[in-house]
Amino acid sequence: MAAWLKALGTSADPLPDDWSSSAPSLLRQASFGRMPGSIEAGDLLVYYAAGLRKVFAIAEVTAPPYDGGVERGAWRYLCDVRILTMSPFLRDAPSIDVVSAARDLKQTMIRRSHIRLDDAEYARIVDVLTAPLRKGLAV
Repeated sequence: MAAWLKALGTSADPLPDDWSSSAPSLLRQASFGRMPGSIEAGDLLVYYAAGLRKVFAIAEVTAPPYDGGVERGAWRYLCDVRILTMSPFLRDAPSIDVVSAARDLKQTMIRRSHIRLDDAEYARIVDVLTAPLRKGLAV
């Protein structure tokens, strides 16, 4: 199992704040411009709102990538996913700067749709993204 940072949206066309309502397909699928040959079922995708520089969800890839057809245009390659945790509003999601440590993730993501995360990067993202949930459960 590998973990990947998956860019969604751009600075010119950012995701809406209420992404899960406005773009519900992201709850079921991630799209790519090229066939993501390294991504496999069981891998994890950390959703990254590129235009806003926020990490906002973690999804498990549930099936191998496939070609969704030419009618999908430039983003025709798909991975079916299951959301494991998410921030429903981008305004509440942590900044990529908070989770960058050994390398500058936002700089590394320039002109890329996805990059592989190392174990420490993924663990830091999980910790930061799920912190509000843990605070809500504290007694």
